[in-house]
Amino acid sequence: MTEVDSTWQPAHPVDIALEAGEVHLWLADLEVPSTLLSRLAAYLSPEESARAARFYFARDRDHFTVAHALLRLLLAAYCQTAPEALRFVLNAYGKPALEAGQPQVHFNLSHSHHLALYAFTHVCELGVDIEYMRGGIEHTELAAHVFSPRERAALDALPAELKETGFFNAWTRKEAYIKARGMGISLGLDRFDVSLSPDEPAALVETREEDQIASAWSMYALHAPSGYKAALALPAHGVSLRCWRWDQVVV
Repeated sequence: MTEVDSTWQPAHPVDIALEAGEVHLWLADLEVPSTLLSRLAAYLSPEESARAARFYFARDRDHFTVAHALLRLLLAAYCQTAPEALRFVLNAYGKPALEAGQPQVHFNLSHSHHLALYAFTHVCELGVDIEYMRGGIEHTELAAHVFSPRERAALDALPAELKETGFFNAWTRKEAYIKARGMGISLGLDRFDVSLSPDEPAALVETREEDQIASAWSMYALHAPSGYKAALALPAHGVSLRCWRWDQVVV
């Protein structure tokens, strides 16, 4: 699948309906005014508030608060319930889902630097990842630890000026895939291959998992703001993607 050629339309979740066959993607800026931060913090559960409090730096606490409060706001709109009424369960690897008895909306959240990315659908499990392309990373050295041999060879083949782009293409696509699988890094990052060259479409190229078929998966490179890369992965084809930007004026 190629990059999603779509602008992020400003919207408020109460105005949006999640139709069958759709995937809704939301992009949000985690830098908010203190007055809005206080209102958002009130949506968190006691456990979420405790997790936020464990961050050493205030910026990290605030970003966690906004990211998880907004997840509740968006899910509440899709489920037509109050944000504080949502109840979550974790699978064996820590991936959250809505507790049984609530509308079954599949969702995923990723945040990096000051942006958060969300995905919602009725179709199937899915995963998203957004990464800030911070400088100073030894791409070849890090790839040696987290990429498959095929991916390392593809990265090595890129000219120097494209290696950063290639690295983050692969990183976001691999993260999106393992999050969709619901297993995190316990899956083994070298057990599957993704495309990474800037002139190739985003794709799960091969998987060495007995219960998965690469061709059953769709992978998308999402249009991200300058300095970021983002990706979506899900085990389905033919979905319709709609891209929204959270309007923090109305909460």
